[in-house]
This record gives sequence, structure tokens and C-alpha cells, in this order.
Amino acid sequence: MATEASSSSTKKQLTPTDEQIQRITEKISQVHKRISQASSDAKRENEPRLVAISKLHPPTSILAAHKHCQPAQVHFGENYAQELEAKAKVLPESIQWHFVGKLQSNKAKLVASIPNLFLIETLDSIKLANALEKVRAGLENAEPLGVYLQINTSGEENKGGLSPLKSEGEANESEVYKLAVHVIQECKHLQLKGVMTIGAATNSQASKEKGDMQDSNKSPGEIAAEARSVNPDFDTLHTTRQVLVNALRKSDEIQSAKDRYPTLLSGDDKGGLELSMGMSNDLEVAVRAGSDNVRVGTDCFGVRAPSRDEAMEAMKDELES
Repeated sequence: MATEASSSSTKKQLTPTDEQIQRITEKISQVHKRISQASSDAKRENEPRLVAISKLHPPTSILAAHKHCQPAQVHFGENYAQELEAKAKVLPESIQWHFVGKLQSNKAKLVASIPNLFLIETLDSIKLANALEKVRAGLENAEPLGVYLQINTSGEENKGGLSPLKSEGEANESEVYKLAVHVIQECKHLQLKGVMTIGAATNSQASKEKGDMQDSNKSPGEIAAEARSVNPDFDTLHTTRQVLVNALRKSDEIQSAKDRYPTLLSGDDKGGLELSMGMSNDLEVAVRAGSDNVRVGTDCFGVRAPSRDEAMEAMKDELES
């Protein structure tokens, strides 16, 4: 990321209240405990990344988490381009932002120009990839911007994302494969980091109800497979990654990118690509199923304002730089 020497200092004198600090640090601590316990139960070597979804919460709440949690909460997710841009201007550059909402190509410059943007989690078209690439290419000393390909694992019309992959026979003609190849070949200022899904609410609720599984006598692989069987969206995303990795390794189109994607082209079966799945309701099952990146909002910050207009009005003074 392109950051300045003073990146750890705030850009505006924002001061969280004692109540904010206590409430938010306690909530995020509880989320970390859930992640740690689920990781231990699954016999995982590494815990997934926690992205605290901060949309419609004020900058002081984000600062309370970033400065007062132990360890510091670094990754935060936002859904709206203008809100992310405004918050990034007044908060430390030591924060690593994730954009997790639907991003239109005409808003790409607004988001991709943020120097401490860590990841776009919702890439779903070549048009958007090109728009992001153009912006990042114009930034001085900017590291490649991470992107996830968004997969619509549930097939719901109201969900964004590309159709999942089920078999290698269909892979080369799929939008997922074509977008992955385009990012790898044509977008030198982007870095393909993985695949993500939001999934169906009904599957998420089922995961919550079956979250307490007995895993002590099973191998890590068996634990992950059982967890994926609980939530079809998790299983579909896992399959999509595997099919995509296998198809890319057989492709002559991307062999020239081996220096940028060594693990993808010749590493383990994950190909260095992350799975981003799991939220508050299905957190434990997602961790057991192998998620590398979990997104948690309410359980980190509490209930949001009833409407976006009310939330933006309430934080207006904090956003004035």
C-alpha cells in the first residue's frame, strides 16, 4: 500500500467516548474468542482474518476498535463508496480497508484512490477490473490492490456475483475463469486473492443452529468437509476455488504470470486463493469449513442506525475534515 510515514496518526482529532471503547472492545474480544475456539476445534494452524464491518457506524467507533482492542483491530469493511472515502480521510492510514458492497465502475476511482485500501471483495466483471486497474496504475508507489471474485453461490437474483463452478469441463467458458485470467494477464496493479460469497440467509441460519459439532476424533480435512456439508454455500465456494485453480494451472494463457502468482500455478491445491465466507450467524461453521476471511458487523459494533440518512447525519461532524 502507498502510505506515508505518519500513517499511524489520526488525520483529525477524533476521541471515542469511554462507553464506546468499553462496549466495542468487549464485543470484538468476544468475536475473537469465538474465532479462536472454532479454529482450535477445527485443528487449524492459522485463524482467519476478522473484518469488522463498520458501515453506518461513526469514525470514533472505528477508532475505538483500531486503537484500543488488544490486539488492534486493523481490517474494516465498508459497503458504500462515499462513506468509505469520507471515513478514510479522517481515520489513520494504519487501517486496512475492505470494500464489501456492490461497486459500480463509475465509482471505482472514488474507492481505488484510497491509499490504504486493502481489498475489493466484490469484483464481478472485466469492466470493473479495468476501471480499478486504470486508477491503481496512476497511483505512485501503490502496491497491487487485492481483489476477490464474488460468487453467487445461492443463485438468488437479489445477490450479486458470478455463477459458481461445478466441474472443470465448464470452467474455461465461465465468467469466473475469464475474469480471473483477465485480472492475472491484463491487470498488473491488481492481485487476485481469492473468491467470496455472501450466501443465502436460510443456509446461514442453518449453520448457526448446527454450529456446535463434535470434532475431537476427526482430522482437519474431515472437520472442514463436515462443516461445508452444513452450509451448501460454503461447499459451493470451496468447489469453485478448486475447479478454478485446476483450470488455471492447465491454461497456457497465464504461464507468463508465474513470478506474480507462484503459488497459484504450482503450489498446494488451494493455489494461494482465499475463501471469504462467514458472518455473525454462521461464523463458527465458516471457520471450521476453511474460511480465510470472515466479515462481522453487528457482533463487533452493535446495531446500526435505522437508515443510512440517519447514520450519515449522526456522524456528519466527525466526517468534516
